[in-house]
Amino acid sequence: MKIVRTLLIGLAVILVAGGAYAVTQISYMGKVGAGMAAHTLCTNVIGLGREFDEVVAMDIAPDQRARTRSSVDGDVVTTEFVLFGIPFAQTQAVYRPGLGCAVAIDASVEELRAQALPEGSIPSADPQDFPWPQIAMDVEGVDYPKLEAAIEGAFTEATDDNDAQQNTRAVLVNYKGNLIAERYGDGWSGDVPHRAMSMTKSVTSALIGMLVEDGKLNLNAPTGFEGWTDPATLKGKVKLEHIVQMTSGFEYEEGYTQIGPVPIMLFGSHDGAKYSASLELDKPAGSYWDYQTTNSAMLQRIIRDAIGDDAAYWRFAQERLFSKVGMTTAFLSADASGTFAGGALLYASPRDYMRFGLLYLNKGRVNGEQVLSEEWVEYTATASDASMERQAYGAQFWLNAPSADQWAPSLPEDMYAAKGHYGQYIVVIPSYDLVVVRNGITFAGARFDLDAMLEGIVDALPKPE
Repeated sequence: MKIVRTLLIGLAVILVAGGAYAVTQISYMGKVGAGMAAHTLCTNVIGLGREFDEVVAMDIAPDQRARTRSSVDGDVVTTEFVLFGIPFAQTQAVYRPGLGCAVAIDASVEELRAQALPEGSIPSADPQDFPWPQIAMDVEGVDYPKLEAAIEGAFTEATDDNDAQQNTRAVLVNYKGNLIAERYGDGWSGDVPHRAMSMTKSVTSALIGMLVEDGKLNLNAPTGFEGWTDPATLKGKVKLEHIVQMTSGFEYEEGYTQIGPVPIMLFGSHDGAKYSASLELDKPAGSYWDYQTTNSAMLQRIIRDAIGDDAAYWRFAQERLFSKVGMTTAFLSADASGTFAGGALLYASPRDYMRFGLLYLNKGRVNGEQVLSEEWVEYTATASDASMERQAYGAQFWLNAPSADQWAPSLPEDMYAAKGHYGQYIVVIPSYDLVVVRNGITFAGARFDLDAMLEGIVDALPKPE
């Protein structure tokens, strides 16, 4: 009987310990999931002034929508993660002028509020200096009916279920310096900011390129992160170029739908770059390409350290990029540590995304000014050797160069793009003198076919001589 009693006690201890561990894990996972919803609501409702119910229905992913409940109070969104009717975790996100929203991880709401930048301290371009063109309906060689048909397909829905729709919000096409198509979904326009998701990576790359041109960064230099200095270790062999090209060798697999490094980095960490740098590597630098957002998070910390002054860092993207290109609606979001998220959380209007694409198409020049070096634009569109063994990838841009798993063999090989989750795209095709922008919230990824739309657009244009 004593043995049985001991076994029963032991089993009870195991069950209690296991239950406690499960509750702890659910609470942690719930905190990250709630953080994702809170940040989306904070930016769109508080920052952009959109309607709360619309954002919940249209911008919060179905699984998050089913498991969270949120409220807005002034500059704060409070979100609870609910499972079986039980709230397991609560998270708050705070809006800070100049720095966007941040999830209150290891920081109080009051501490985050104190980070807000003084009004007028962040420069912005005058929209009148960057007038938006009218749609050109008479460009020689353009088959406008074909063009319209290609774009119509992006807006045609096969179901009334929002979560299964394409939900295209914007398509813009610029050909040979002419705006030849511009269409928006209901309630959307060219000047309303939309989240970039991973297109943020490409903007971060442009900022890196500017600092390389300034001589403040060197692609062959170490990363500078703590624990990344010993040349006898995998981390010690990583250079800035490996981070830029995503050949650093992190061991994890990318993913947003489960609790992994990316959502934890973005919505469950006080300092996303520090968290990213703490993750393990399992491959020698430069030997293997894998798409991993942790690289992009680290790039923003590298930018911050290279500039060396927080006030100057917080102004840098606006001063050197957005105001020069005419991206009057664009803003980055900083985490609780004050570092901008390098791989996501940029917001800008569809027209501003087009302006960014034209910056690259025009080899870094805007209104006669060399905003970004031509060398960096060329470097951006050059695939790393490691990526060619999988999918061609340059400096935080996807490429269509022939590789082991080429992106779109039916489209021009010089095509490259900024891409983001839920169907955000800025596509540049130099051989056609073409930039295409698409924004939307496509929760069912297969519903929107980017390649089919691009094939239709290219088919509507004269073939390059």
